[in-house]
Parts: sequence; C-alpha cells; structure tokens
Amino acid sequence: MSSLSRVSQKIRTGTKGDFRLVSSEGESIEVHTAVLVPLWPFFEAAAAANMKETADKALEIQCPTSTLEVIVRFFYEQDLEMGFEEAENLIVVAQMYGVSELYDLAVSTVKNHDMSVGEPDGLAKEPGGEKRRSEEVLCFENASYGA
Repeated sequence: MSSLSRVSQKIRTGTKGDFRLVSSEGESIEVHTAVLVPLWPFFEAAAAANMKETADKALEIQCPTSTLEVIVRFFYEQDLEMGFEEAENLIVVAQMYGVSELYDLAVSTVKNHDMSVGEPDGLAKEPGGEKRRSEEVLCFENASYGA
C-alpha cells in the first residue's frame, strides 16, 4: 500500500465525511469533498452547483450500494474487489458519471472474466475440443469510453 493510499484510508475511516453519496437503494456512504472534488469532475460540478443536493450535502448516484462502495473505494485508492456483476454495473455508472479510469478497469474485468457456457472455467468447447471465450465477453473488445 502506497503512502498516499494509507493517507486516503485514514481519511476515509478516521474522519467523519462532510458529504454523503446515496445509492439507488437509499443507503448513504460518507465522503470528503476535499478528496472527491479534485478527482471527479462530476462531483465537483454537483458540489459547486446551487442545487438541493448541495444544500443537503447528499447526492444520489443511480446504482446499487455495492457498486457505489466500489466507486468510493476507487477514489480513496483502496483495494477494489469487483466481480463480474459489479464490473457490469460499473461500466454503465462510470460512463454516466464520467469516471473513465474506473470504466476502463470495469471493462478489463469483464473482458478477462471467464463466461460459463456449460464449462466450469467459463470457456466454451469448440468442436475439436479447443476452448474459446464466450461472445458476451468479446463484445467488449471494441467498447470505448463514452460510446
């Protein structure tokens, strides 16, 4: 863990946040504007805007709580534990909220995930016994941020 990651971890766990991100499930995660503003242009714009959310110090992010937690961990440079389903959610959410680096990580996770098509390792057997990755994963090969 880098020294910056240790600092981010201490900030997240050791001090009360001054803003809340709220999932589509209604659960809140406390964050620090000093951490998110320089890293996330969408958050910076939302925090600076004269909106109800700014007055309430809360911003709803349209995603499940588990996906929102991955986003927050990303900004605080904490370890990211992301399965296939989280990565799928993050592809959409990262595009919606302009987090290109997280989008790239999510696409990479999906592309590298073995899709089960009747095989425990996720690779479909070709007629000659060779295995190939499923087409669902390969559809991300040409995905580009903002598409």
